[in-house]
Amino acid sequence: MRLSPAVGRWRGALSPADRLTWAVHSILVAVLLWRHEPWRDELQAWSIAMASDSPWQLFPNTRLEGRPPGWQMLLWPFAQISTSVRVLQLVAFVVGLVAAWWWLRLATLSWWLKALVMFGFLMTGGYFVHARDYVLSFMLLVLSVAVYRRHGAGWRLAAMLCLLAFANAFSLAMAAAFVAAAWLGDRSEEHTSELQSHSFISYAVFCLK
Repeated sequence: MRLSPAVGRWRGALSPADRLTWAVHSILVAVLLWRHEPWRDELQAWSIAMASDSPWQLFPNTRLEGRPPGWQMLLWPFAQISTSVRVLQLVAFVVGLVAAWWWLRLATLSWWLKALVMFGFLMTGGYFVHARDYVLSFMLLVLSVAVYRRHGAGWRLAAMLCLLAFANAFSLAMAAAFVAAAWLGDRSEEHTSELQSHSFISYAVFCLK
């Protein structure tokens, strides 16, 4: 199923207000990251990535973590290059930049509501300053929404949801809900699908904690 090209602002750039929000938010997150001392759970993932000789070794090394090793897999190539915690923070920062850009691009909220969300705790300290797998979950969820709005329910969305499910246990639940909405829901009414895709963007802010 392919959704109408008119849905959302797929090809449109960010509005000037959204660009300003993204730029100021990025600067704020960069400053907070620089001043942030990583917590134990942040260093745990980084240590596992450094201690694993290959990506395949991440599976036995994360068997007691209680979540899939998606975040450690993303960190692994960078941990083989440098052991500096700043590299960990840089990876989280870049992932957060991508997630924030796409969220601003897709969210069907007024600019001031989007700015209010962006400068709240979850979109700064909760996800973006703390270098944990939540920021990866948020990015993959937003990109899944983008793929769904562009291509509908198909193999592209299935691939994105597999990646989402591999990030952590919360993402696994979100991917399952997305599957239920995209493939098992009532697809006979296009406005229902549009509403579902829009709702997932808002749910992403609150459902990953």
